[in-house]
Amino acid sequence: MGVVKLEVVPAGVFTTAYDVLSDGLPRGRIEHRIPSLRDEAVISTPDRTFTARRERVFRAGAVLESPEGVLRARAEREGVWREDYRIRFEGTTFSLRQKRMSWRGLFLISDESGEIGSIRLERLFSRRMVVEFTADAPPPLEITEFLVWIVLMVHRREASSG
Repeated sequence: MGVVKLEVVPAGVFTTAYDVLSDGLPRGRIEHRIPSLRDEAVISTPDRTFTARRERVFRAGAVLESPEGVLRARAEREGVWREDYRIRFEGTTFSLRQKRMSWRGLFLISDESGEIGSIRLERLFSRRMVVEFTADAPPPLEITEFLVWIVLMVHRREASSG
């Protein structure tokens, strides 16, 4: 069983776009749309482009849709006080859970078999992130980028409240 590792790096100093790299090569991009009332982003893979957005302005759930408006994935926040999410796509369910008291903003990714990966800041106060999957078959790239986008929204919300 190998480890799949992706790097998520800001596209520039003052940008809200992030490039997703594998072995230093671009694999995708997450572009946050600033003027949107509800958090929204364009998620790109080499083949397709998707839209990630909160379902409603004051709702914690989010969806990932194709340009045709077809639902690809749905994320629901599981609690009021914790940043735990349940993500469903194609009959598969993932759990994205923020680890408490983590200096690197660690989020653990689990499925029904147990922990399969993580998303964390590269280092304290960095905007760069590392995504690692220990599973033999990690989720598709757009689903991984959707998970990263949720983590980015949590980091942004925590930074604005603290």
